[in-house]
Amino acid sequence: MSWLTTNFQDRLLDPKVDFQVTLKKSRFQQISFQDAVNDVVLKIANSTDKKIFIGFSGGYDSELIVRSFHKLNVNFTPILVELEGCELERSYAYDAANQLALDLVVLRLSMQDYVRNYYEVIYKKLNGISDDVRPFICKYVNNQNGIFVDGGTLVGDGEEKVMDYDYYCREYPFYASTLFPSVKVYNFFFHTPQIVFSMLNEANIDETWAEYKERVFKLRYRPKMRGTIDEKFQDVFDKIRMFRKHRPNSKFYFGKKEQFIDLILEK
Repeated sequence: MSWLTTNFQDRLLDPKVDFQVTLKKSRFQQISFQDAVNDVVLKIANSTDKKIFIGFSGGYDSELIVRSFHKLNVNFTPILVELEGCELERSYAYDAANQLALDLVVLRLSMQDYVRNYYEVIYKKLNGISDDVRPFICKYVNNQNGIFVDGGTLVGDGEEKVMDYDYYCREYPFYASTLFPSVKVYNFFFHTPQIVFSMLNEANIDETWAEYKERVFKLRYRPKMRGTIDEKFQDVFDKIRMFRKHRPNSKFYFGKKEQFIDLILEK
């Protein structure tokens, strides 16, 4: 992914480092979203002879990836993390897995272990702001000597409005690759500038991002699903974030749609 690079690995050495992204402008064929999705699937499939694992939460992004690999007959294994409080989102993953007759790898994770991992790994090693299940998945993939396909996205989600959206990249999609450098991690939705451009090109209707993904991804509607966390565990998260010593920026902004396009497309 030479067109998009970040400095996130610097956080291992300096917890004060602000998250930054560098984009490399290029000329590329402007293709439809579906063609861009198929292109990314085939690029990933042709780049490795290792087993492909896909993180499958039940959200729009991961379901589209799973369905796209399945449609193109690329062998893969979907991985689902069972964490209490995320039952609704998981139900979409189980429905899709049953419909496609997929064998899921299910990693069961207690909330206690989830909180411990956030504090001991994401916070203490990376000074990361977001609790995240990707490191758990990546640890499993590492033990299987496979590659990890993650969603990763540069557009919005849920009930945020598409029009006049400020586009940005979050730091958390890079936690797993920083913690497990031996694992090749593919961030699907920004793997190529073509797929990013195609998603921006579709962002031209006054709708929410959930409605956008229903229309563009051609998947059944679902709202942004935030897990419910037991009050005592939420209190731990809140206290860690409240008393953290260093507060570097965890998002890197690209601007409005036309500004973002200008950063990636060489005219």
